[in-house]
Amino acid sequence: MSMPDQEEIISETQNLEFLGAVILKARDALIAVSDACKKPWTKNPSIGIRAFLGYSLVKARRHFAAVIVLCEERDLSMVAYVHHRQMFEIFLQVRYFLSFSQDKMEYLAQKISAWGCLEYLEKLESSKDRDGIKNGYDDMLEQLACFDKNIIDEIKVEKKQRKHNWFGSNFSKLATNVSTEGQDLKLAYQVISNNIHGTWGLALEVANPEPGFLDFRGYPDKSTMYKWAADLLNQVMILYINMWNEIAVTVGAPEI
Repeated sequence: MSMPDQEEIISETQNLEFLGAVILKARDALIAVSDACKKPWTKNPSIGIRAFLGYSLVKARRHFAAVIVLCEERDLSMVAYVHHRQMFEIFLQVRYFLSFSQDKMEYLAQKISAWGCLEYLEKLESSKDRDGIKNGYDDMLEQLACFDKNIIDEIKVEKKQRKHNWFGSNFSKLATNVSTEGQDLKLAYQVISNNIHGTWGLALEVANPEPGFLDFRGYPDKSTMYKWAADLLNQVMILYINMWNEIAVTVGAPEI
């Protein structure tokens, strides 16, 4: 076994320190967004709009926190891409939602909630009479009855048209639609997705340095692993901050 040379040791130490610095910065970003979110939303959005944006922020925060924890565990940072993609999908939906007028956002907030009710009922339809499911199914039926019939009818039509999401397309198309000048969010989404389940992983991450020995680490050395983790966490942090700032502009809250 060859011993690492001095340059490799220095590089590994520097990248580990860099990762530690990014982790601290990411934790500060979590606190900063949380504090800003608690300030008054001066443009006074409706309850429905607040519910959608607030829930999106909560979900994004959980994924962001998970990425931080996984990066702290170093080797586990290689599975943090799952949370990156989830955050990216939330960001795309939030940007699309914010592109409409207040009245339209209020309508969409109701539609998104009703869509969730219908999906829940559809998936449990075959099991609705089972113990442990029946009560929840009945409760969801009652909740669905609270929505405007026109919204329910619109969703049913869209589902028959094989639209599987409330925004009427897949995430790649949504990414294209919400990209601003100079952005290619579709390409970014495709790269993030392939980091999770793309077949290039088998080509890039499996090494055979010795006869009969396979290395499934997914990174060439610890120095590179630390750098990749820091780069990923930095991307996630920027995504989280940008999402909050876009929300803040719409609702009249402080940006960070």
